[in-house]
Amino acid sequence: MAIVCIPNCAFLSETSRQIAIYKALVASGMPAVLATHGGPYDFVFEQEGVPCTRLDPPMTNAEAERYLAAVFNPLLRFQDPVALREHVVNEIRFFRESGAGAVVSGFTLSAALSARAAGVPLVVTHTGSFVPIVVERGLFRWSDAFDNLLLDIVPRGWLDAMIGWMGDPPYVGSRVLNTVAKQLDIAPVLGVADVLLGDLTLVTDVPEILGISEEDMEAWRPSRRNIRPTARMNYAGPIYAELFGEVPEDVREFLAAPDKPRVYVALASTEASRIARVCSTLASMDVRAVVATTIHEGPFADAANKPASGQVPLIVSTSKTTPSLAETPPASSIVQ
Repeated sequence: MAIVCIPNCAFLSETSRQIAIYKALVASGMPAVLATHGGPYDFVFEQEGVPCTRLDPPMTNAEAERYLAAVFNPLLRFQDPVALREHVVNEIRFFRESGAGAVVSGFTLSAALSARAAGVPLVVTHTGSFVPIVVERGLFRWSDAFDNLLLDIVPRGWLDAMIGWMGDPPYVGSRVLNTVAKQLDIAPVLGVADVLLGDLTLVTDVPEILGISEEDMEAWRPSRRNIRPTARMNYAGPIYAELFGEVPEDVREFLAAPDKPRVYVALASTEASRIARVCSTLASMDVRAVVATTIHEGPFADAANKPASGQVPLIVSTSKTTPSLAETPPASSIVQ
């Protein structure tokens, strides 16, 4: 039986992470295959020299942009139900034809349906440390996740209490999944957490940073009805990507000076306003910081309280999620 890695190529991070997992499986002697519906970062497979099966229907750039927009807006659906149904049907067929013993998902949400329909366990890596135990221990607040003028008028404490009472934020995307699940006679998803979690969720963090022991992470069990009872979690540690392109020369020169601590920040799946706040904070610190972005407009405004030297120690790298621009290393600019 093979382990099927199915990255969502709308996301560079997920594409690179699935390639890293695939390479590790092959190196360990495990039978593994890569399959994808494509997207802006589909070209990375060829650059990395790894075989990948393209599944129908292919994801267009417009569909990829919709997917990305839905990450930030709970009122948008990730996919059109007709396209989602086709994805699920073709994934089920591929899993059965390839003899899948497990499916590893890179935010390919259709896999939440196709894996359970094919009767194989689902492993996910796309959650990072955004997992239920973190919410349950008060290390994350739902109110921090939304920059929305409508929600901003609701007191943060009320918003957290309301979502806690509901068990999940009301994402339209989960309703679309259940529309297709009903059509195909597949067990429905129970909520957002059930969509995001797999039978096994690999937490790409470490106990020293997250503050939750390895024993506690492995001992966690679902206590709410909106999460599948089979869900389990384990630490996997960071999964680093070795990506295309060279580090820009101005970045090398900027980081070469040994006089200050160096900070690297990559908050790709977040809103531009949050990136701007991070840049402002870093600009007030006496460090040399590199902020990597993907879908965000830049450069971002610097802070008013610049260091005495007059130069804000901050580099912002930007790239668009289109094949023509994604094929080249991101352009960079030093914010002065």
